[in-house]
Parts: sequence; structure tokens; C-alpha cells
Amino acid sequence: MNEKSRKLLQMKKEQYRLQQKEKAIKETINNMVENVEGFNKKYRFVEENEKIRIKKFVSELEFIDVGQLQVKETCVYQHKNVYLCCLMGDCAVYDIFVFGRYDDFISDYDDWDYISPYLLLIDDDFSHYVYINDYGEIIEQQKG
Repeated sequence: MNEKSRKLLQMKKEQYRLQQKEKAIKETINNMVENVEGFNKKYRFVEENEKIRIKKFVSELEFIDVGQLQVKETCVYQHKNVYLCCLMGDCAVYDIFVFGRYDDFISDYDDWDYISPYLLLIDDDFSHYVYINDYGEIIEQQKG
């Protein structure tokens, strides 16, 4: 195979991989909307600028293993509006972030647990967060 054909094949493979990822994300979004009761009334998907802040925030946290945060000390904080990050599950969930009220996420926990067993709720102040592990234990923390 000549170099031109090899590059074309690599480009086609990458396009296919991106198409499959896009398809998986769309399916996961549809799954969220269909399986979380009242999704469109309580939640919204984040915008690109919010996604950048969320990814930066998550990248600065300490993880023990995939989806498992290193828990240092807990704090008590009155949570209001939060961003939901799924820390485990279908690979598409890592690129999907949802915004809503903390109380709604907690009351709909069973629906969200179905999508990801490890959840991270980041307060809109980007300082406080709640980690929910696969046992459903709620651990409140402050970044820092």
C-alpha cells in the first residue's frame, strides 16, 4: 500500500470512529431524556463554555481508580444548581454534562444511577461538589 492510500485509510478510520462516537452520544442523550422523568422540565445539557470549565474541574480532582474519587474530608454546603458528570458507564457519558437543581438530581437518583454508578455533582460556583459512589453514599466536598 502506498503512502497516499495509507493516509486515506487512516483518515477514513478516524472519520468512522468520530461518527460512532457521535452516534453513541446521541443515543445516550436520547436515553437520558427518555428515562429520566421530566428531564426537559428539570434539566438542560450544558453549553460548550460550561463543558470546558467542567472538564478542567474534573481533571484537577484526584481519583483512586476509574470513577472513584479520592475522598479527603467532607464539608456541609447548601447546594442549589449543579452540573452532573457521570464518572463511569458507557464511554459516551463522559462527554455529556447536565445542569439542574441539586434537589432534582437527588430525588431522581435512581434514574441517574441507572446511567452511571458514580456521579459527580459540581456546584455552579465551581468550588463545592458532591460525589456519589456506587453504594449511593453522598460525600460533600470543597475543592482545594
